[in-house]
Amino acid sequence: LPIQSLQKDLAGAVQEAVDLATPAEKEGKPAPEATVDAKDLSSIEQLLVGGPLHEAKHEILGLKEKAIEHSEDLVEITALDSAFSETKVAQRLRNRLNTMIDSVDTLVSQIEEEKRMVEETIIDPAMPDSVAAKRYANELGKVYSKSGGKVPRRAPFHFSLF
Repeated sequence: LPIQSLQKDLAGAVQEAVDLATPAEKEGKPAPEATVDAKDLSSIEQLLVGGPLHEAKHEILGLKEKAIEHSEDLVEITALDSAFSETKVAQRLRNRLNTMIDSVDTLVSQIEEEKRMVEETIIDPAMPDSVAAKRYANELGKVYSKSGGKVPRRAPFHFSLF
């Protein structure tokens, strides 16, 4: 789904570039020469490839699929013959693998959230107050969720009005 949206965005950008180049060619004027710097190239490459975060998510999904396939195969084998069963060591390894996959998945989600917050700050630099308010609300939400839904007696940070 994200790859398809990136492809649509890329196709739209290419079509827009073609549309902008076409009128200059019709008039017989040479089109102005566009320069592409390294930053633009890296942005385009990140759109096409997805970057390291996208690769990590893809690898995690692959690991999850393999773990699910292994569990399904194990169920099929035990259904055929009850003499074949998963050993305790294999169960422990499978459980450990699942917890590792879940922790990495959580870490990737946190990184995506931080990336989104940074992009939000970069997108609207003209309104620093709104960004600060959003960060403050986000921090309060984290404190509230860590306290089990109870409002803490002392705030984690101090603000003065004067």
